[in-house]
Amino acid sequence: MNTNFVEISAVRIIHTAIDRAMAWQYPSRVISCPGMGKTTALRHFERELGAVYCLVKAQHKDTAGMYLMLLEAYGLRRHGKTARDDANQVYRELARTEFVQDTFQLVQHERPLLVDEYQTLEATALRELLNIVEECRIPLVLCGNGERLAKERKADRAALEQVWNRVRPTYRVDPPDADDCRSIAIEFDVEFDRATYAALAAYGSRSSLRDLVCLLGEARAVAGAGVLKLHHIETAVLTIHDSRDALKRLAPAHA
Repeated sequence: MNTNFVEISAVRIIHTAIDRAMAWQYPSRVISCPGMGKTTALRHFERELGAVYCLVKAQHKDTAGMYLMLLEAYGLRRHGKTARDDANQVYRELARTEFVQDTFQLVQHERPLLVDEYQTLEATALRELLNIVEECRIPLVLCGNGERLAKERKADRAALEQVWNRVRPTYRVDPPDADDCRSIAIEFDVEFDRATYAALAAYGSRSSLRDLVCLLGEARAVAGAGVLKLHHIETAVLTIHDSRDALKRLAPAHA
């Protein structure tokens, strides 16, 4: 987003998911369509809470790649050469121990692990990730854009049902509501006007947070310096969507 950090509903939902994961010691899951502000919120908590952030890329989708992702996320230098070596290192280094009354005991990590785009993982990699966080007692929040994994097979379904029984609860991030749109509008110095704010709320509810920020960025380019007004936003909508019906995106549902 081309604006300062704003505490919108996506941020509050993800904060709740982190709190639950840390308090209950069960992984939490956050689901939404793309562009709803999940990654921005996760990056914020990476800085604010000292959380560990992972973005699952194509090279991380299998179990071997997932081990490498974790080593990189925790800033650990890879010692071995094989996936088995990586697995041993992950379990060894992430399972913090403390000497208590002549015995070594596992101590829960204070830093939550935030995994973005978890749906990119294969079923076996996701199951192994849950094994790691359970054994190492790491609070985990899975964030993604859908209920199912990217290449989920029928053969995986029984195993995945067991996986999802180990993840609770699931939270959903919806399109930005009127309060979210108002908060973003303030950051872009939009004129305080009911009609303007209603138009932005209508646009946001029909699209995504990313689209709303893009619209306001285009409106800022149209207006230059100064307060953004409704006619700047209308011009931006026409520029972005290039259709006769573009202005209907700004019309409240009851209009």
